[in-house]
Amino acid sequence: MGRSVNRWGRTGLVAALSFAVFACGDNLERPAADANNNTPDARVIVADANTTDAPPTPDASLIDASTIDAAFPDARVPDATPSDAPITMTGCPVGFAGPTCQVNAGGGEWLRVYDISFAANNNWDVAGDPSYDEDNTTLLGGTSYTRVGFYYQLDNDWVWTEVDDFSAQNLARLGVPVDWTFDIAVGNLTVLTNTTSVTPVTNASNGTMEFWPFCYQPGLNGVYDYDDAIGVGNDCFGSMQIHAGTDTIWVFNGWSAPDIDDVGIGNSPGLQPDWTFDANAGSFTTRRLQVYNRKLRLLELHEVTRSAEQAVQVEPVVANERIRHEQLVAGKRPGRATG
Repeated sequence: MGRSVNRWGRTGLVAALSFAVFACGDNLERPAADANNNTPDARVIVADANTTDAPPTPDASLIDASTIDAAFPDARVPDATPSDAPITMTGCPVGFAGPTCQVNAGGGEWLRVYDISFAANNNWDVAGDPSYDEDNTTLLGGTSYTRVGFYYQLDNDWVWTEVDDFSAQNLARLGVPVDWTFDIAVGNLTVLTNTTSVTPVTNASNGTMEFWPFCYQPGLNGVYDYDDAIGVGNDCFGSMQIHAGTDTIWVFNGWSAPDIDDVGIGNSPGLQPDWTFDANAGSFTTRRLQVYNRKLRLLELHEVTRSAEQAVQVEPVVANERIRHEQLVAGKRPGRATG
C-alpha cells in the first residue's frame, strides 16, 4: 500500500501539537538537582503530577520563527534514510529534498516552490518567461518559512545550498531573478553535495548571493567571482550565483541574453572563477534547479509551546521569590507584619 501525502493545515497542526503537549507534559523528565537542590534549566520545569490545573492552550501566533531557528539549530542525521519519516507533499520524507529525495536537509518539512529543467540557451526578461516544470507559489501562498533551499544539478553532480529567508516571505522572489536583485550576504549558509568540487559547510556566516538580471563587471579582484559589480542594462545578461567566502558554490549565468548560458558547480578552472562567459551549458544533458522553503519544524513548535507552558507555571514561583527578596532588603521577615 503506498504512502499517503502528509498535509498539515494550520488549525490541525496547532490542535495536534496541543494534544501532544497536554498528553506528555507531566511525564517529562526533570533535570538532576545540584547540592543546593537547584535545577540547571528552568525550561524543563514542569507542573507536579498531582496538579489539578490544566495547562494553558498554546498560541501558535505568538511564535517568532527567527527566534526559534536561533534557539534550535539544524540537526542533520547522518544515518537517516528516506524510509525513516512520513512522506510530505513533495513526495519526500520530512527532512529530505531533491528529485530522488537524496538530500538529507535536516529536521523539518521542505516544500518545493519551483522546479525547472532549463535549456542551454535562454533569454528570460520578465517573470512569465521561465517555463517552470513546477510552480507551487499559489498552492503555498501564506505559508510561513524560515529557510530557503536551492537544489542545483548538472548531469550527475548536484549541490544543495540553504540559507535564512532573504525574500521577506515573498515566494515569487525565490525563482530566477528576472525582475529583481539580491546582491546580499545570506545567513547561516549550509552546503551539501555529492562532488569534490565544493566543500560542505554548516550554518556558515560567509555566504553571499549575486542574483540579478543585469550585465555586470569584475569587482576589485579584476575577475568575475564572488564580488562582481552590477552594471547598466536591465535584462542584459543575468546572474544567479551563491558563494561561500571566496569560493563559488553554484552559478547559472547569461539566462537573460541570447547566447549559450554559463553553468557550474564549484570554482571554474578557467580565467573567471564564477564561470562568466564560459557558455558551457550545452555540454550538460541535465540542467536542473529546484527551490524549496522550510516550514516551521514540529519539534521546534513543540519545544516552544512546552517552554511557554512551563513559563506560566514557573512565573508565580519567581514572583514569590522576588517579593521575599524585597522584604528581606526592607528589613522585614517574610510572612510577618512589622510594626
